[in-house]
Amino acid sequence: MKIKFNGQKKNINDGASIETAINEAGLCKDRVVVSVNDKVIEKRRFSETILNDGDVIEVLSFVGGG
Repeated sequence: MKIKFNGQKKNINDGASIETAINEAGLCKDRVVVSVNDKVIEKRRFSETILNDGDVIEVLSFVGGG
């Protein structure tokens, strides 16, 4: 199926979760905030939230500095 991940079209397996998409992108789920179709998803729901064809996923990463 096709989704839009941070503004780029991406193919992902049917039945994939947010957690799967984050892992495939090489991101750490503990350091991101995710919205699917403009709705923020709680971290505890990443593994149970299944993506659908055409979903728009935005992932924001937090970076520390000083």
